[in-house]
Parts: sequence; structure tokens; C-alpha cells
Amino acid sequence: MKRIFFIFLSLLFVAAYPVRAQIFLEVGGGYLTSFDNFNAFKHTNNGWQLCGTVFYKISEIVEAKTSFIYQSRIFAPKSFSFIVPAVAGITVPIVSDGDNLKSFLIKVGGRLKPKSDKIVRTILDADVGINFFQSGYYYLEGLNEGTRPSLPGIKYADSKALFETSVGLGVEIKPMTNFSFIIEAKINYIPSTPNFYFPIISNIRVGI
Repeated sequence: MKRIFFIFLSLLFVAAYPVRAQIFLEVGGGYLTSFDNFNAFKHTNNGWQLCGTVFYKISEIVEAKTSFIYQSRIFAPKSFSFIVPAVAGITVPIVSDGDNLKSFLIKVGGRLKPKSDKIVRTILDADVGINFFQSGYYYLEGLNEGTRPSLPGIKYADSKALFETSVGLGVEIKPMTNFSFIIEAKINYIPSTPNFYFPIISNIRVGI
């Protein structure tokens, strides 16, 4: 019975190999910068992201992919300004702290790359998906003789889900058959705002 079970597992592994040989994983992260400040972005500086992507090799030059991305943009307390009446005893409020703007993306897309045996080759990516932003809050000091008032945080960004597209251009450095490094610059666009931002990422790619 054990021998039959072992033979069955071996046949299943062999049958699944052609499919597994077409699957690749990429993990990595990078730097986020934005030149357009829409709504919540105007209260953040640049940020960073972590990413995991599953690729399926359709042909020698075309791959389909699904990406899961976590982003964090650094809170910028000096981005706020307040108008205070010129009355003695009223202090100017100061933003003392706040939440980084966090979001999670689910994207699908594809990659094109030339059929080549060279170690270094160019890649072109395109993606569409949803960016799920969390709510962000800031906190004030200086409203009561320099002490923080007993008030909850004030919201500067609402949670929302926004459609997003992106294109990227980069290079793949492939020293081994099932292992390579990816360096890529992307342009991400959120049409409903509208807003552009620009991730610069590096990934490690392995075959299954």
C-alpha cells in the first residue's frame, strides 16, 4: 500500500512539473515619490513599499502576473497651516504627531521581455488594480497652554478604494536559470483624483 501511495505521489509530481516550471515568484520593495499632491498625499512625504508577485510564463516573451503590495507614506506634520485670531492668550496649534498613510494594493497585469540568453535584458510591465487606503489621523498641541488636549485624533485622510494603473520599465539581471534580480522604475496613475506617483523598486525573482 505504501508503495502504491509513493508511486501515485511521484506521478502527480511529474504531471504537475510542466505547470510549476512556468511559475515564478518575485519579492522586494522600493521607494515612493510623488510630484502631484492630491488630498491625503499633501500631508505626506515620500514613502516606501513591499511587494510580492506571482508570475505565470505564457511564452518566452510574455508573462501574466498578480501582485500584492503594501505601501506607507511618511506623515508630514509641517504640511498643515492654521488661521488663529489675533487675541491675547490664544496659542497657535501645532501638529505634534500623526499616522503614516498606509495602503494595500491588489493588481493584475503582464510583463514583456525579449527572448535572449544575455545576463542583462530589459523588461516592460503593465498593471491595473485597486489601491485600498486606510484612514489617517493627526494630533494637535498648543491649544491649551502648550499641552495636548484630551481630544481624539483629527482625520486627514478617509479610507477608500481607488482604481489604479501603472507601467514600468526596468532590467532583469539573470546570473542563473531560476534566479534573477529586477530593478524597475514605474509610473502609477490614480485617475479619479487624478494623481501620479513613481515607485522605484528592486526584486528578487525565483522559479518554483
